[in-house]
Amino acid sequence: MFSRYLMSCVALAGLLSASTLVAAPPDKFDPAGVGGGGAMYSPTINPHNGDEMYVACDMSLQFHTTDAGKNWEVMDFRDFKSGHDTAVRFTRDPMIRWAVNSKIEKQECTRPCRSTDGGKTWQFPPNDESGWPTFRQAYIMYNDYANPDRAMAVGDYRNLYTTFDGGKTWAIAYKTASDQGLHLAGAFYDGDTVYIGTNVGVFISKDGGKSFTADNTPGLPKGAIMSFAGAKTGGKIRFYAITHKGAWAGITGGDRWGFVGLNTLDVGDPSWVDHSSAFTDKDKPFFVKTDGTDIQTAYIAGGGANGKSGPTVHKTTDGGKTWTEVFLLEGNRNIICGYSGDKGDFAWSYGEYALGFDVCPGDSNRLIISDLGFAHISTDGGKTWRQVYTQPSDDRKPGPIPPKASYRSIGMDMTSIWNLDWFDDQNIFASATDIRGFRSADGGKTWSFDYVGHDLNTMYRIAQDKAKGIAYAATSSVHDMYNSTFLADARIDNGKGRLLYTTDKGKTWKLMKDFGAPLVWVALDPKRPERLYVSVVSSKTGGIFMTDNRSQLEKADWVQLAKPPRTQGHPFNVMALDDGSLVCTYSGRRDPREFTASSGVFLSTDDGKTWEDRSADGMKFWAADLLVDPNDKNQNTWLAGVYYAWGGATKSGGGASGLYRSRDRGRTWTQIAGNNLSTMSVLNVYSGAFRPNNTKEFYMTTEYDGVLWTPDITADRPEFKPVPAYRFAHPVRILFSPTNPNQMWVTNFGNGINVGMCK
Repeated sequence: MFSRYLMSCVALAGLLSASTLVAAPPDKFDPAGVGGGGAMYSPTINPHNGDEMYVACDMSLQFHTTDAGKNWEVMDFRDFKSGHDTAVRFTRDPMIRWAVNSKIEKQECTRPCRSTDGGKTWQFPPNDESGWPTFRQAYIMYNDYANPDRAMAVGDYRNLYTTFDGGKTWAIAYKTASDQGLHLAGAFYDGDTVYIGTNVGVFISKDGGKSFTADNTPGLPKGAIMSFAGAKTGGKIRFYAITHKGAWAGITGGDRWGFVGLNTLDVGDPSWVDHSSAFTDKDKPFFVKTDGTDIQTAYIAGGGANGKSGPTVHKTTDGGKTWTEVFLLEGNRNIICGYSGDKGDFAWSYGEYALGFDVCPGDSNRLIISDLGFAHISTDGGKTWRQVYTQPSDDRKPGPIPPKASYRSIGMDMTSIWNLDWFDDQNIFASATDIRGFRSADGGKTWSFDYVGHDLNTMYRIAQDKAKGIAYAATSSVHDMYNSTFLADARIDNGKGRLLYTTDKGKTWKLMKDFGAPLVWVALDPKRPERLYVSVVSSKTGGIFMTDNRSQLEKADWVQLAKPPRTQGHPFNVMALDDGSLVCTYSGRRDPREFTASSGVFLSTDDGKTWEDRSADGMKFWAADLLVDPNDKNQNTWLAGVYYAWGGATKSGGGASGLYRSRDRGRTWTQIAGNNLSTMSVLNVYSGAFRPNNTKEFYMTTEYDGVLWTPDITADRPEFKPVPAYRFAHPVRILFSPTNPNQMWVTNFGNGINVGMCK
């Protein structure tokens, strides 16, 4: 599919020229890259159509497939944004579905929602009058499959809310005083009798969920219920429960180590039955699931212990008396893999443990498991499994995985890509988080991990000297640099960072210098052939470093440039202008709870010996990329992305985020897109790009608003518009193919790479 798309792009490029272009963004984007690579949660399977599934992601993505994982689409962020517990749940009416959804205008909280058109649109409780607390988080939801109007959700951390009218109104059915909040481990509806398992016990409702009383049936080991599932065959109901040392609202599979026990209870029996002995020293279960109709068949999923690393699945067909492992990691015995697995480019230890697991309601043969990087499904009750994150034609049969093979994404991408670099029209390298990076040797049709020498968590940027056939890369053990969770010194200062170089287009990387701290930027100086700059991040040793004999490679001499005023070790962009001046940005810093005014834009006219502060007040707390406008030949016009610095920083201008422009090298700035402007109220802007064959056309990336564009960035007040075809909220950078200026590539904070064709 992607290769055909590339060929059509090339053909279209031949028909268009700059003189005939009508500025317009792509109306379609396709995924590129290897697929997979990040944490996935809360998978669910549609009982009306077992080929339809949803998978959530902590990067706000909700993935959706209707062909059993052969292709995935990302649900549009304008309709749906996900988190750990945003499972889409079904009802007997195929059109009615429930979920919790983070799509609240720039508010990072989830609320219950409902769809009545098969998931095309979603409705939230009306504010205030509904009974659901305004802008308070919903943690997890369960619903009554037989009654589409009935559901329950944990909200306000400690309260269980229920609705009986399709979400129009909500009322509190149960409250806990526990400091760990209320973890709703599972729910089972049997008409008006409702059973729930929680971290504070089992509760029963006889009125459909309006009120609950504690069930004190003995036999459960001391601890909280982590996962709870029920099934009914004929008139008999059986419950399965996994207990945990302590569960809390929002707990995930990463805390499987607290496993205490596995127990079953037949309703009416005097005590729970213990089935824990097979697991206490071997694997650590976290999830238990049934199909709701078969009391004999159940599955548990979790992770290995005592030297065994990887997601695990066990199955019982005798009501919990015996359990058989069915996800066989060693030798990939019953698993069709992608690039991850035994002997793969990434071992099972990368996925490590289950973060999500589901059994199709009414069909115990259909299963899906998700982990820290990948997803796999089974349609035969766990006898065999297949990966669902790369093209089916790239499947690796059970057995050893061919090393450094090529792969193609099918739309399930959930890791961060910081940059793309073309060494030539065929060789491209993607700088990535967690999976480090991957390369293409065929112009982006397929991708692989066919390289050596780069083994830190993240590659952030590559700088190329094509004339000399050498490129340099900034790498780090710290991911997500300068995003909200990596602004405090404590999260960064212990990190590692290496400057690498390659002379064979990214296939072999060698160490040029270990800086002992994360590297986030590298840049050449076009006027000084031997000069190279790097940005080193550390509150103690950080700053911009420079060498004037880069051709000496490992023996190059390095000096640290002077620290710009106000800064505290968080350098970001650095670039040399045509007249020999240097301009740089420093990004956000928190100490530890408040932003410090140590960010901004700085200019040096003496090779970094001194710096002038060229920052607007709004960018002194959390600046991002700086771009030099190619429409200004004198390089006096700059654009800067700025993030919202909350808390006390807002009193000093830190709340004025968006896109800023200066036409006098930073002496004065104008906010041309931002959260305090009447037109296109954008909260956070990261970066942007000028279309090469029409440089007035400008695209920018945002944290909450996806890709935005304007047909004329040179206007005094550019009009920015959304790019409707771009479905992910948080793109990072935009790049245009050097061989096809109409081909737009977008890297993302959590959604890999997408590519489209401008008009």
